[in-house]
Amino acid sequence: MKCEICGSNEAIFLIKVEGTILKVCSSCARYGKIIGKIGEVKEENITEEKEIVEKEYEIVEDYAERIRKAREKLGLSIEEFCRKFGFKESTYRKIEEGKLVPDLKTARKLEKILGVKLIEEVKYHYYLKEEKKEEEYLTLGDIVEIK
Repeated sequence: MKCEICGSNEAIFLIKVEGTILKVCSSCARYGKIIGKIGEVKEENITEEKEIVEKEYEIVEDYAERIRKAREKLGLSIEEFCRKFGFKESTYRKIEEGKLVPDLKTARKLEKILGVKLIEEVKYHYYLKEEKKEEEYLTLGDIVEIK
């Protein structure tokens, strides 16, 4: 069986590296936590599928309209608003016109001042599981040279 790190034909161990199960030779076993020897551990009891959830934050699409309406609701002109809350007028105008998307720090500040929701949490789900034939596997040894 081929080592999934260096590519040698001597894979005898199952190791876990950052949640991924690899079949490796004795010299590459040091790169992860040894689960056991191949054949001694039932591989069907070890799941190789891993869900990865990444969270990102995005500014809502209609941010400019929400900001403008909330400012108008406070009864403030752009000039008064910028002076009162410490925004640079030219930058704020671009944000309110939809020509400039605010960064997250600015959006959070505007949310707090105006009482509107400008930031959405977006989750991306990835499921890692590869079902390839042994000869199709690309090993780390094919890509990098281990010193």
